[in-house]
Amino acid sequence: MLQIKITVNDNYSIAEQAQMAVEAGCAWLRLDVPELDEAFVREQAAELITLCRESGVILTMEGRAALARELGIHGVFVPADQNAIAVRNEFGPEAIIGTVAASASSAVTLSKADIDFLQFPRDFNAEEAAKVIADTRNAGCDIPFVAETSYKEFNDEFVAAMTTAGFAGFVSDGDVFNVADPVREIENMLRLVQKW
Repeated sequence: MLQIKITVNDNYSIAEQAQMAVEAGCAWLRLDVPELDEAFVREQAAELITLCRESGVILTMEGRAALARELGIHGVFVPADQNAIAVRNEFGPEAIIGTVAASASSAVTLSKADIDFLQFPRDFNAEEAAKVIADTRNAGCDIPFVAETSYKEFNDEFVAAMTTAGFAGFVSDGDVFNVADPVREIENMLRLVQKW
């Protein structure tokens, strides 16, 4: 699984980024625009929501849970400083909810609260993450972990190592839209994910 973040970008609008990701075959977009005014996000999101519905693509939002719920998108990624369990309760069982976990015990607790996927804090290294994943599995919990990454480090060796460590998918930050051909770059990323 590969999520592509849609962020503020000097080269492309939010809608253009989403269109390129969908054209490349991405099945999951994550809107991450904390710096934008809510009214502007509502306006921009309308086009994204239509594109994703017509294309069968999942659309989630990073943070801004109330706005995500108001817009009726598929779900939200809840930052570590917010309460993911409360967001799950507000959204109900159908929404996709992800959040951050730094230990196996928190991963198990979040899984029991029907959180759908987890990421690690940015300062975690691969060895720490692999240990937490292993400890989570040893506790009988199979909640998926997603590795956040830049397209720059997204290569065969990286994907193989992360998959071996137990990651079920990846979320790419918005820097993939700074390359000359984002569609081709996302296609390459998707090929690597499918390979492993």
